[in-house]
Amino acid sequence: MTEAKPAYNKRLRHERVRRGWSQQDLADKIGTTPVNVGRWERGITTPGPYLRQKLCEIYDKSLEQLGLALEPVSTEKATIVEASAPAIVSSQASCFSPGAKISWHNCIAL
Repeated sequence: MTEAKPAYNKRLRHERVRRGWSQQDLADKIGTTPVNVGRWERGITTPGPYLRQKLCEIYDKSLEQLGLALEPVSTEKATIVEASAPAIVSSQASCFSPGAKISWHNCIAL
């Protein structure tokens, strides 16, 4: 399964250009590199939480206005795994036997 690539962010570029700033100018103001700014604007990567906050502050815009709001996970596609108490098994038993509903986090071999 491949991960969806972030969309080209016209809003970030528009706000930067509207102020007459180069990518270097913006990078200096928020504490990153111009390479990162270019990647965000082209949709190659997205800024992390700290830099998203800095962008909102410097542009006086919300995450939504800048196109940086994280999309909620669809509940239709999400798989919920229920955690249970650890199972204690003998050293001769297999935690990963066919059909067993035991994973590494709830299987303790003695």
